[in-house]
Amino acid sequence: MNKLTTSILLTFVLISTGCSLMSLSVPSMYDPNESEGIINVVNESYQLDCKNPSVADLKESIQWMTLYTAAKGSSDVEKNITIMSVTASKLNDDMSEVYCGLKRKILIAMSEDTAESIMKRYAQ
Repeated sequence: MNKLTTSILLTFVLISTGCSLMSLSVPSMYDPNESEGIINVVNESYQLDCKNPSVADLKESIQWMTLYTAAKGSSDVEKNITIMSVTASKLNDDMSEVYCGLKRKILIAMSEDTAESIMKRYAQ
């Protein structure tokens, strides 16, 4: 009787654990359009000249990625892009050089990290 109880308890634990794992986010599949889009964001982040800022192209690249990942359903990428979008929304053409430099550094780091995670899918 003790073995039966142990077996039932073990089965219950395995089933409940398995069901909870289904709610975890599964990485999206590789998509060349998404790869090109994030490289555009990385490039625009590097191209941001804080002495004479012009943020329209950077914001447009981030907006494209936001729309594309939402339409595609890449929830893992969309989370990162949403954070970049919030960061970029604070940028404008008449911001101070120091503020621009800090935001530029953050956007470069975030876009490079996101690009790395998107590009790693190709090897899988």
